Amino acid sequence: MSVLDLFRLDGKVALVTAPGKASAACSPGVGRGGADVAVADINEQTGRGVADEVVALGKRSLFVKPT
Repeated sequence: MSVLDLFRLDGKVALVTAPGKASAACSPGVGRGGADVAVADINEQTGRGVADEVVALGKRSLFVKPT
């Protein structure tokens, strides 16, 4: 077992609430770790793009714009 196996997120859902570039950096990594990802961002274009990137990895993703 590798150390990365200890941090697998298979079967989990992660909520990423980072602004713009941080969301874009974090969300795909969480998806690669095995989790489905809900992305919350005030910038709709960035948030939707990040969610689409997670979906391209084969994971479910949802974009939410906070009010």
